[in-house]
Amino acid sequence: MNNPLFRSVSDRLKRIAREKQATYSEILTQFLIERAVARLAIEPGLPESLVFKGGFVSLRVYGSPRFTSDLDAIIYRKNRDEIIKLIKNALSKSLSDHVWFIYENNVDLITQGEYGGVRLA
Repeated sequence: MNNPLFRSVSDRLKRIAREKQATYSEILTQFLIERAVARLAIEPGLPESLVFKGGFVSLRVYGSPRFTSDLDAIIYRKNRDEIIKLIKNALSKSLSDHVWFIYENNVDLITQGEYGGVRLA
């Protein structure tokens, strides 16, 4: 790609990967998860209704070296369908960061214990 901003971000992510002795793919994934969280954090009704958990929280709060490729959350105070609608809306917004997300489908996670779960892909 011949976009200067894309090259700049890509070069910086490559440098971070070298410094952290991680793969470019791992650092790119972390960057994209952070951009998704930025969108979720400003969507009215979401910040007070999602409790993040899992590898992303371990990485950001505790500095864990554990790699994660997804963003796990618990729904709090709202129903699942309402949260899915808010998430889809949040991820469709532009933050002028040249990152975009495309919603494809929901996958019910029947193996996620008593309450189940859903994956937005």
